[in-house]
Amino acid sequence: MSNYSLGGYGNRKNIRWLSLPRDERAAAFDAKYGEGRYNELLGMFRDIRASYAEIARTIGVSRESVRLWHDGIFPKKKNTGIQRQARATLRARKEKVLKYPLVRSFYDALPDIFREDGIGFVGYGNFLQRHVRLNGKDVFLRMAIMRNTSANGPVYTLRKSERKEPDFYFFMLGEKDFLFLPDDILPPQTMFTDKTGSKYYGYKNNFDALTV
Repeated sequence: MSNYSLGGYGNRKNIRWLSLPRDERAAAFDAKYGEGRYNELLGMFRDIRASYAEIARTIGVSRESVRLWHDGIFPKKKNTGIQRQARATLRARKEKVLKYPLVRSFYDALPDIFREDGIGFVGYGNFLQRHVRLNGKDVFLRMAIMRNTSANGPVYTLRKSERKEPDFYFFMLGEKDFLFLPDDILPPQTMFTDKTGSKYYGYKNNFDALTV
């Protein structure tokens, strides 16, 4: 891999890498970014929901490098009429689902870095309003159910989906507070006490779980 420098827009070595036969190009890419990453890159390019910025964060390069790679690998497929129409459809869907209160609460809670390029709206049947993609990860949206208010603070029930397994759950706690939790730390149903030091409290009102 030392003969090629990937990631520098306009870099002659980068352009030389793009001119390699597919097998050599894949081997060079995997040697730098990890086994199987070239096929993962191609898959993201073919997924119209994945933006250049999202791909760049996934691979760990600049957005401009991703654009250069895309133009080199798919020189005739960029900005086709079908892709433009598909993206317009996705934008329309986004505006539609933002009308749902739970999705709007999720969107309003997002850090600015995820507002545009990092979020995509997808759906399974009538679950469209409760399922989104954030930075390439599946997120299910739920309302936490308040059971009572104890001396230790409000107590909520957190209940997972029985149908599908996302990467994360976003639970609304009232009007503004929320929990953003990895799926793999949650049992099918559990309780959360809204008090400093309680289990899951570290996941309240932040998206830190995305970077762990």
